[in-house]
Amino acid sequence: FTSSGTWTKPPGATFVYVEVIGGGGGGASGCVTGSGNFATGGAGGTGGGWASLFIPAVVLGNTVTVTVGSGGTGGAAVSTNDTINNAGGDGGMTSFGTFLHTNQTGNGAYQASSATAGTSSRPPYMHNNTHEYFGWGGTGTAYASTNDGRPSPYGGAGGGGANGVHSDNTVQSTQAGSGNYGVTVGISTFAHMNPSTQGGSPLQNQGTSGSVNGGDGVGPGDSGGGGFTETASSDGGNGGNGVVPGGAGGGGSGVRNGNTSGAGGNGASGRVRVYTW
Repeated sequence: FTSSGTWTKPPGATFVYVEVIGGGGGGASGCVTGSGNFATGGAGGTGGGWASLFIPAVVLGNTVTVTVGSGGTGGAAVSTNDTINNAGGDGGMTSFGTFLHTNQTGNGAYQASSATAGTSSRPPYMHNNTHEYFGWGGTGTAYASTNDGRPSPYGGAGGGGANGVHSDNTVQSTQAGSGNYGVTVGISTFAHMNPSTQGGSPLQNQGTSGSVNGGDGVGPGDSGGGGFTETASSDGGNGGNGVVPGGAGGGGSGVRNGNTSGAGGNGASGRVRVYTW
């Protein structure tokens, strides 16, 4: 299920194994500050959490309601000077009846306009005695490249954090945070960095505005990369969007007075898989 619906128990079913992935959180936008303050990029959203459960078919009714959580909307860009950025929306909860569910997924966090680093997205919880896995969103920064989103061994990956402008008007000179992916394929799993979703670097900057959007995810569960600001006189780059199931949005980059920050990327909706034998 990639959208909400109803599961019908097949005749003769004995056991059911269910995997649920929540919606990915939206990335936060970047800040706008005057000279002398840190213009911090937004944090990436948390990837949609994953949980699973074996259920004896006899305890299930003939039908079970399936709810697939929607992805969180990325935080809107800001252009007013010395304005705190906008957080992304939370990813929605995914559930299989009352038997199993993920928690609401964390969004890209708010970030005070004068702070030096963003706050990482909050995680989902653990439910029904089964661990819930998720990918942390990358931290938004003003002057560092260590703001990659983290992969997850099962659920959606965390979005890349964005860069911004340092208090001395310099910017990080290579790239913003990379997106990642990690998602269940059948019952086997995989996870690793996805460099194709990284934020812009000088080699990738094809425009003249001095800002580069983070790449969208390209495969299942991919998250978006963080936006990149190249100069203190640039508008911000937007965060990339996540991909179903549960990929998170990247953060938008921070900018100086008179420019518009990058918007956060959108998180992707979740998924439910039901195996019956």
